Amino acid sequence: MKNSLMVKTGGVYLGLSMVSNFINLLLTPIYTNNLTLVEYGSYSIITSYQSLFSIFIALGIFSGMKRFFNEYDDKNRLKNIALTFSFIWGAVIYALSLIFAGRLASVMFAAEAHGVEYIGYIVISTLLLCIISIYTAYYSMQYKALKASLIEIAKLGLTLAFALLFVVAKDGGIIGILKSQCLSYIIVLSILFLADYRHIRIEWGKGELKDMLSYGIGMAGASDFLEWLLTLVDRYFLKAIMGYATVAVYSIGYKVGMLIMPFLVTPFINALIPYKYSVYKDKDGKRKLEELFDLYNIVGWFAVLGISIYANITIKILATDDYSQAFMIVPFIVMAYLLDGSCEFYSLGIHIEKKVFLNLAIPGVATLLNIMLNLALIPRIGAYGAAISTLISYFAMTIMYYFGGRVYYRMEIGVGRFFKAGIPFFAVYTLYLFFEFHRMDMLLEFFYNLMLVTLYLFISFAFGFVPKSYTVILSSIIKDKLGKREAVEDEDRSL
Repeated sequence: MKNSLMVKTGGVYLGLSMVSNFINLLLTPIYTNNLTLVEYGSYSIITSYQSLFSIFIALGIFSGMKRFFNEYDDKNRLKNIALTFSFIWGAVIYALSLIFAGRLASVMFAAEAHGVEYIGYIVISTLLLCIISIYTAYYSMQYKALKASLIEIAKLGLTLAFALLFVVAKDGGIIGILKSQCLSYIIVLSILFLADYRHIRIEWGKGELKDMLSYGIGMAGASDFLEWLLTLVDRYFLKAIMGYATVAVYSIGYKVGMLIMPFLVTPFINALIPYKYSVYKDKDGKRKLEELFDLYNIVGWFAVLGISIYANITIKILATDDYSQAFMIVPFIVMAYLLDGSCEFYSLGIHIEKKVFLNLAIPGVATLLNIMLNLALIPRIGAYGAAISTLISYFAMTIMYYFGGRVYYRMEIGVGRFFKAGIPFFAVYTLYLFFEFHRMDMLLEFFYNLMLVTLYLFISFAFGFVPKSYTVILSSIIKDKLGKREAVEDEDRSL
């Protein structure tokens, strides 16, 4: 039952995540064609501030709700407690933002004329997103993948519609983008409240709130802050050392590299989180999770290849010629996020035992390493230095989670097992660079890349980089399909 729910939920998340990603991709050319290179770099910095604000405003309460969702019988009460706290805390944050907006703007945006306005939109949007995230978590933990995914699709779809009005038609620039996001969140939250109005109550529970906040702030919140530093601090070094234009090019490459999130990592992890907490105590729980880890590797490295070799074409479609070199950044980013997804397996023992210090120390060390690498590499090789720093830091974090997590919950999913599945990718991508396919006409490059994908699949299966169990399953499916086809042909001939 749990396995079928996992597969069904993962399939729904994947399908609808692709829809969300398509809408998100449509936003990219709108932004790059209506903002200058410097403005797009500035907007990238603003989005990183939004991520930072969300950590302090949300306090990880929706993560805490996920963690303790299966430990309380009254799920609706747990949701209402999270909503009640978020409204109270949100009101405090909004009041503080009104008082300190001017000072924050001078620190964060210096000479930017619209700094105070940026702060206002950032705070309001983040408050709305926090409450929306509670509903997303509430539905996802009940395996209601359709509802959880439709929330994201609605947010992006409305943002796209408003962006066409405020950014394209009215030439609103960065303010137009922020206004579009804010209005879309207001509409989505209004719909969620209307759909749930019969079940919404002002509720307060010290025990539940203590559990959610202790995990949300201690485990998830602090960890999210360190990961924010790990993920986004490179923009600040690039801005300070190289300027906004380099930030813009790097951000486009980063965005394409992050396509692995909606295509694989996010739907997989959304399905994995409720599943792993429900099966890890089972007698065969470890075996089930190990099989999922192998599946994640197989599909993950294939996604890494596809995104990396088609990055050049994607960037040509999404952006102007100013961003042409961004494709070289993509492989580093896409591998980094594949590693990040694997940490959901490696860190399970740490989360089960609530090892707060260890969960903070690991991303903390990785963040410190990232900062040192950025300072060393960005002055020498610019955006490539930031990308390399990101990959090395995520690799270090994965190694630490592996050794830390297996102390409390030991599974046979070594890091070597992870990278073995990636050997065909390194071989094939080397050929892509050696023959300089990226210099070809887009249509020609597209078909040559298909040849590389075929070569990748051949190497993976022929040389044992895919576990035998999956090879046997695939062979049986192919034989079954061929057998049915031959039976139909024989029947046709007899007629």
